Amino acid sequence: VVACFLAAPAAEAAAPPLPVRLAKALAVPHVARAASGAIAIDLTTYSVVYERNADVSLRPASNEKLPVTFAALRELGPYYRFRTEVLGVGRQDGAVWDGDLVLKGYGDPTLTSLGLERLAAQLKQQGIRTVTGRVIGDESWFDSKRMVAGWLRGYYVNESPPLSALAVDRDRYHGLVGTMPPLSAAARFQELLHKRGAILSYTDPHVP
Repeated sequence: VVACFLAAPAAEAAAPPLPVRLAKALAVPHVARAASGAIAIDLTTYSVVYERNADVSLRPASNEKLPVTFAALRELGPYYRFRTEVLGVGRQDGAVWDGDLVLKGYGDPTLTSLGLERLAAQLKQQGIRTVTGRVIGDESWFDSKRMVAGWLRGYYVNESPPLSALAVDRDRYHGLVGTMPPLSAAARFQELLHKRGAILSYTDPHVP
């Protein structure tokens, strides 16, 4: 144990500095040094620990997610969590919810059917077995724009699902990408409620 304890600092001291390791990671065969750029920032101090061609205009491609993630971490913080809520419009009478259920999204890009199934399980825990009204998908936390300037038309639906504050499984419903994310989300939630044993007397999902 003593030998291992003494050997650890020596191994750590032998490791190259972080900038050297990052530069080595960026050394890609057949890619010129001037054709790539990088910047690494310490998220505790926001100081730059490494940069290469940081001010050169290069095509961001999929790396655009990196500054978006950094901005989200800085503005929202590492402990921020997106919410998705089930709201009731009506009242509970025993095991019956007399009214509508509203599935309200707040922009969670990672929302999946598993998350909806957990919400359905929570409703069952509240003793609700029958819903007399509709399942409504509410995406009003965002505006109604489905795409942004700069997207190629071919990206829409094929590569980038429609933007929405309420999108489940990247807006895939029964294997297809729809153009009305809240409607697909409401329909999927309704299916999961049925799976959990809830009986809905009004079967068509709805959006405001």
